[in-house]
Amino acid sequence: MQSSAEASSVNIVALEEAAQATWKHFKAQPVIGRLLKKGYRTGVVVGVIRIQNPQLRMWVAGGEPNPKKKLAYETFAGEKLTRLADHPKHHGSSATRDVGKERYSGAVRGNALLVSTSGLWPDDLDELFSAVFLVEIGDLTREEALALLAKLENKQRRLFGSFGFKDSTVSA
Repeated sequence: MQSSAEASSVNIVALEEAAQATWKHFKAQPVIGRLLKKGYRTGVVVGVIRIQNPQLRMWVAGGEPNPKKKLAYETFAGEKLTRLADHPKHHGSSATRDVGKERYSGAVRGNALLVSTSGLWPDDLDELFSAVFLVEIGDLTREEALALLAKLENKQRRLFGSFGFKDSTVSA
């Protein structure tokens, strides 16, 4: 039997793998791929909080963010998560978005997890990444994620239907 520390590390590895898979989905999208090929975005920071046991986990998904921007991405991802956690009735950080105060969209509420992405632009793409990630790990179904993106009025949600998903066995 695995200790809780061992089980936790296995789960983190699975979440990192799901983040890498989500990054590959994004790179394969023509619209997003053009932005990435220009070299503007070389990676994202994804933060995760368990709704029932709020422990922040962060990692880089797909490549390495620009070293000059990585700390900012981590800061923004963490801020979005905290803001969403502070508003339990909100579905996403877009509900409290305020560009003047550097409060952006990008965090979304799944069934068991809050997920935040920072490193894409516009921030609707961060939000879309978070929703796709939640499908990839099995915390939301495709239908739940699409409904969530519609509730959030995500301008990039039209891209959602073109993502391919594996049947996830990762549990939140």
